Amino acid sequence: MRTKKLTPPNVNELLTKLASVELNRLDAQQQLIQLRAGKDLNFFIIPITVLILLAGAAIGLNLGKMIWGFVAGAALALLVGYAYHLWDVQWQKAATDQVLAYINELEGEQGFLPWFKPLLAKQNYRRLFYKLNKQGQVEIDDYVRAIKRLQQKDSQFLLTQLQALYPEASVSHEDQPTP
Repeated sequence: MRTKKLTPPNVNELLTKLASVELNRLDAQQQLIQLRAGKDLNFFIIPITVLILLAGAAIGLNLGKMIWGFVAGAALALLVGYAYHLWDVQWQKAATDQVLAYINELEGEQGFLPWFKPLLAKQNYRRLFYKLNKQGQVEIDDYVRAIKRLQQKDSQFLLTQLQALYPEASVSHEDQPTP
């Protein structure tokens, strides 16, 4: 399958978009905290588990079979813990989906980060670009690391490097009259 060659976007637009990337929106843990605001039950899990175990042991003691009561309480605590785990996994997936939606928004139709590929170290980002370009998958940690690295570089250096890499984009857009 052959795709048409994309024309590089304006270099200034690339740099503006790079500067406007919000790194906190790329942090899945931060998104999880925002999503679960007021719905975080981590504080209650250990006390609830202890109460279930004690209740099982107390019921077993009343029936004269303390060990079986404790085992039943432990089984019930295990089920409650597993239910909480499933609930937590759903929240984590929702947070990851939000981060991926933001990355898809950044990449758009023509892509965003692949235009900066020659400016990043090949060894460090080989897997990121392979998965992004060939498989259509995003490694969030590598993506965030690449964006941070690019944002830390001097903008004038990036401008000259991008103009050298994509001269047709910088010349064609500079020739247009500005209103």
